[in-house]
Amino acid sequence: MATNPPKKTAAPAKKAPAKKKGNTGKAGRPAGLFTWVTIGIVVILVGVIVIVKVNQTTSTSKTSFGPVSAQVLSEVTAVPTSVFNTVGVTSPDIAVNTPSVANPTSAALNWADAEGVKHPTIFYYGAEYCPYCAAERWAMITSLSRFGTFTGLQYMQSNPNDSYPNTSTFTFRYSSYKSKYVTFVPLEVEDANYKTIATPNAKEQAVLNLYNPSTPSQGSTFPFVSFDNKYILLGSQYTPGALAGLSHDQIAGALNDSTNLLTDGIISASNYFTASVCAADNNQPGSVCDSPGVMAAKSAMHIK
Repeated sequence: MATNPPKKTAAPAKKAPAKKKGNTGKAGRPAGLFTWVTIGIVVILVGVIVIVKVNQTTSTSKTSFGPVSAQVLSEVTAVPTSVFNTVGVTSPDIAVNTPSVANPTSAALNWADAEGVKHPTIFYYGAEYCPYCAAERWAMITSLSRFGTFTGLQYMQSNPNDSYPNTSTFTFRYSSYKSKYVTFVPLEVEDANYKTIATPNAKEQAVLNLYNPSTPSQGSTFPFVSFDNKYILLGSQYTPGALAGLSHDQIAGALNDSTNLLTDGIISASNYFTASVCAADNNQPGSVCDSPGVMAAKSAMHIK
């Protein structure tokens, strides 16, 4: 059973993945030929059933777990301002990476939103199976909710056979986002079972070619974020291992607690993410971009 995220007064809980045990059984000598044949047939049938079951449970994963509950949605999209400001970029237990400055000669994205209005654009490129995307989405959602409103978010877990299996997260596949400050363009290109569900359009591919090109031996990096080509993020800001064994309810429920070690990691990442958004949209709104938590992130990133 998963435990709640640890507070600062306790060492973080580490749960090692359970090891699979091999099947064991006993062999017996049948009383006669008929019994031997019968047992042989039963063993073959059972073996076939086991093989089918194993293949089903190890190679597939649910692609969606339905709409996010009202409680979790509120907890992840309405983190108290006091938590952002108290945490700042202080994360003593979880190392947090920052976005980096993009090429200053790159043209701003400034793509239109769903209503055709152009704004500085946050472009996200990821996949549902990806555990690193799973971790980053917590910081993304808490950050972007300070600039606008999400609808249609759905529960998701990363692939059970990948690194950091079954990491609790969300998917942007069915979501929409409305903001008067920025346009958010999320692109989930593969589902939880590695099946292609979307491909970049010409504009999106041009950004990927510039900052996240695919190579013959390896595809593009997940996750990737362009902050209107002012800042970019390649990879997650913190390890998915920080979320190991925790449910959506447990992670979201801790986000109002600035003494929680996991919250420190997510909120530090979120403040860095927010500072990058502010750098892209000319520091709007001031109530967010000039807040103490975001100013701490700006100072650490040398953003003026």
